[in-house]
Amino acid sequence: MHHKKGRWLALIAVLLVLCGVGGWFGYRHYSLGVISDKQIIKNINSHLLKNNPTSKQTKSYAKIVKSTTRTLDNAYVKVNPYGTSPLTALMIFKTDKAAKVTYTVVGKTDNTSITNTVKGYQTTHQVPIVGLYANYSNQVQVTLTYKDGTTEQKTFTIKTGKLPKNLRNTKITVSKSNKSKMEIGNNELTYINKTSEEPFAVDADGNIRWYSTLYSRHTFVQLSNGHLLIQNRTNGNKGSYNVLSETDYLGRIYRRYRFSDKLGKSSLEQYITAVHHDALELPNHNLLVTISGGDKYAEDVIAEIDYKTGKTVKVIDFKKLLPSSMYRNYSSTTTKGGKIDWLHMNSLYYDQKTGNLLISARNQDITMSINYKTGKINWIIFLTTYR
Repeated sequence: MHHKKGRWLALIAVLLVLCGVGGWFGYRHYSLGVISDKQIIKNINSHLLKNNPTSKQTKSYAKIVKSTTRTLDNAYVKVNPYGTSPLTALMIFKTDKAAKVTYTVVGKTDNTSITNTVKGYQTTHQVPIVGLYANYSNQVQVTLTYKDGTTEQKTFTIKTGKLPKNLRNTKITVSKSNKSKMEIGNNELTYINKTSEEPFAVDADGNIRWYSTLYSRHTFVQLSNGHLLIQNRTNGNKGSYNVLSETDYLGRIYRRYRFSDKLGKSSLEQYITAVHHDALELPNHNLLVTISGGDKYAEDVIAEIDYKTGKTVKVIDFKKLLPSSMYRNYSSTTTKGGKIDWLHMNSLYYDQKTGNLLISARNQDITMSINYKTGKINWIIFLTTYR
């Protein structure tokens, strides 16, 4: 009886020791400012914004399409149809027979014309025209191709306004180009995202042929459906950069993902920003973004955002993958909000074949690979600069 009682006392003692050790590690974890993944998800507070600023316009254009009896000869043309993409136009008309539509924005020089074809044969046509010159009477050739091979063509003149002052003052120099060997010279544009300004695109001559009035900060990604994912703000050029908008090149917004205003401030400017540098689309169409977790540290978390609901479904906190000394002893960079910017993730790349995620982190001078599903580190490259 005494022997059995002694064993129970020993077991209780072991449990107390284990509880004490666990509590010590938990306290140590907390004392370093590291919070749980559950708390990070709560802090991020991602969700879809229900009020879509272009839904009203979309409905009005749907009525136009439904009621219009216009043919190609007197097609309805609206420049900047959704109010945020001034070098685009929406053309609407009907045909008696099903036809495929091709348009060409005629370039000012060789190999700067932009041609696109709307998929499928239709009788009701909504043609998204992209690539107009600013402050110019653009010549746009529209060609109808019928199923029997016959064609019909008409040229439209579409006038546009001036570029905004900051884009007019942007110096773009083309020192040397071989348009016959460049994608940019074969119906392509190069897109440029200037921090905290309008993103824009240039042709092979350096002429701006597209821009968005949605002020963007860092994130500018093309999705698999051809839409753009742009980081911007709900209040024009004021407020927090805590919204990711899914938009097309004409400016129609399909989804807006909203994040908390309290996740951190930029280390260079006064702007508050949650998603800070990069985003990508996973094979399941969810979004993977670099973000701050809402603790005392900044720019060291990756979050997976459900594409349909906007909710955060998974986070990876790199403080839980890397040695604590890397963030505990770091004091070189802090944000204007006083957060420790020990990692500063800059870019993400997902390898669909292996399921591995490649990240680069400026403030630790590292590039590393992890398995996204397991969180296991595959390798780390430390870069050292010798002076």
